[in-house]
Amino acid sequence: VNVLYDTPATYGKPKHYLENGNISILRWPQYILDSFANVIQVVNYAKSNTLQLIKEKIPEGGKAKDLQWDKIHLAVSDSQGHSAVIEIKNGELHVYAGDEYQIVTNEPAYPTQLDILKYWQYLWGQTTPAIATPVLTVPGGISATQSFERAAFYLSLSDKVQSPAEVLAQTRALMQNGAIPFAFNPSRAEQST
Repeated sequence: VNVLYDTPATYGKPKHYLENGNISILRWPQYILDSFANVIQVVNYAKSNTLQLIKEKIPEGGKAKDLQWDKIHLAVSDSQGHSAVIEIKNGELHVYAGDEYQIVTNEPAYPTQLDILKYWQYLWGQTTPAIATPVLTVPGGISATQSFERAAFYLSLSDKVQSPAEVLAQTRALMQNGAIPFAFNPSRAEQST
């Protein structure tokens, strides 16, 4: 289970009349890990979910006094190579299940991310009909959308690896390529002018 901030997430209101029907959004990923053995089980649960996910405030910026409402979505995967993305909209779980759902970022909403990906897949020659001359380029900026596009680019054009060491190395390289470097400060460009 991978938990990622999800800017457009929206939660329902607590259902106090449901016994054991509410769960903190911060405890939900652990509940998934404790309750299900694989992605298929998680997807079946999510499609018939009766739990109400409750938002909480979490520390932001390293100061306990700076509390922000949490907003998350999940990416789940298993050792058989199955994957799914689960988003929360108005308290309802929206499930995107299938081996093609391996990349997600914190914004925009996942359906929009998938629409953007179609454009790039066309340019990369991965659609039918395929472009006559694929363009193997990808944005290098720091927005969540650009990170999503970069990760999708490198994953879609990478060979599958088998050994645990190779899987770990490939995963780490893909994650680093989509990440913003530690201590990156774009405001320094403004300070130097």
